[in-house]
Amino acid sequence: MGAGFIFEDRKPGAGASIIYRIPRKSVAVETFVDYFSKSGDSQIPVGIRLLYVSSSAKQKTMGYMGGGGGMGYSRLSQDFVHQSETHGLLTAVFGVQAKTAPRAGLFAEAVMYRLLTSNATTDLAGRVGFFLRIGGG
Repeated sequence: MGAGFIFEDRKPGAGASIIYRIPRKSVAVETFVDYFSKSGDSQIPVGIRLLYVSSSAKQKTMGYMGGGGGMGYSRLSQDFVHQSETHGLLTAVFGVQAKTAPRAGLFAEAVMYRLLTSNATTDLAGRVGFFLRIGGG
């Protein structure tokens, strides 16, 4: 779980993800949902990413990067007018985790979101937060 913001318009947000590490491989699968909102403009990207993981489960730090897709929901509310859209989404991530306890720690990551629509812009976001490791290793 973490918090961050989209850099361009300083739109704050929060999110959660689940990362499933494939045993004895440098690969993981991440599912995520994020929520960013500012002044009636909201974005909710939801999706899945395939990650390359750079360390073993026993080390204190882990770097990761990857990409994937999903859906992006956006809503703009001004006065009493509401406009919403849902589109396909491309996403990429580059991050690092650092253990602070045997099954917990902190993370920082840079994330890219791009809706699959003709007038879309690429949103870059930064996130920091904590993680809890459940299950093996």
